Amino acid sequence: MRREEPEGRAKVLRVDRAGGGGFASIRGAVDAAADGQTVEIAGGEYAETLVLQRPIELRAAVDGAVALVASAGETLVTCASAGVRLVGLSLQQTGGDPARRGRSSVRAVEALSGALRLERCTVTSEAGSGIIAADAGIVSLEACTLQGSGKCGLLVFDGGSAAVNSSTLAGNGLYGLVVQNGGTAEAEGSRFRGNKHAGILAHGRGSACAARGSDVSANGEMGIGVQNGAEVRLERTRVAGNIHAGLFVDGEANPPSPPPPP
Repeated sequence: MRREEPEGRAKVLRVDRAGGGGFASIRGAVDAAADGQTVEIAGGEYAETLVLQRPIELRAAVDGAVALVASAGETLVTCASAGVRLVGLSLQQTGGDPARRGRSSVRAVEALSGALRLERCTVTSEAGSGIIAADAGIVSLEACTLQGSGKCGLLVFDGGSAAVNSSTLAGNGLYGLVVQNGGTAEAEGSRFRGNKHAGILAHGRGSACAARGSDVSANGEMGIGVQNGAEVRLERTRVAGNIHAGLFVDGEANPPSPPPPP
């Protein structure tokens, strides 16, 4: 059942399992939503996976009070539309096979098409990457935290693109941000700290990454790695306290076929 909004205001669909009116599940509200509608979610833990195929906003009634969880490596959110927006959610994926790589790799959130915007969200994947963007997928982050994933905080490859603003990619098992195989990414005012191998890795011709006004520090091997013809542009960015190198550049002039993404 839906609780109606006062006449003259845009309708907001509400999810409240405690009986406060609205839908009992996020998926139920998503299925009922029209293009451009907002789904407001009451606090709690929701064991659901979502495929978002129309422009829609999912918003926590209170930032951080809504946890969308999945076990066995299931992808929590798949974006398949322009105009998808997640606000104030905690996205927590556990389980899955850490040996899977590339397109079959475990990820909490994916955008292989459409445009996905996350604001004030936290994302983690125990065995894989927090977020991947590939093909025609576009991801933008605003004041988000991608922390504690087994592989990467954010993986952009095969033509995907990402914008990272005022966000933190920290404490991930391999890299904070990977841009590979023709992916592109821009970071502004963001932090890449304490990742096991590197804060940022750009690999392969056609891959490009820019960081402005950001901080890349205290990563386990290098701050920024640039490999096999990738391009990286740094402006007003601090690179300090990384264990082996701040900036590491290597690769052949005519590189071999790149390996699959992590």
